[in-house]
Amino acid sequence: MLASNEQQIIDDPIGFVKTHVGWMNAVATRILGDAALAQDAVQLGFVKIFKNVDTFEGRSQLKSWMHR
Repeated sequence: MLASNEQQIIDDPIGFVKTHVGWMNAVATRILGDAALAQDAVQLGFVKIFKNVDTFEGRSQLKSWMHR
């Protein structure tokens, strides 16, 4: 059974993206130093999150898992 955060990814993917895209863009921009590259990296990150949500075991915060 998925926790509420993980269930949101499945039930409301647009809302999930809207909730997290801001901080993800900020982190990626700081790391990459380029806004366009950061947007591409964030997009790829969301693809990985959606593909791998079933591997989240709940041993850490969802945000920590997303950083990996």
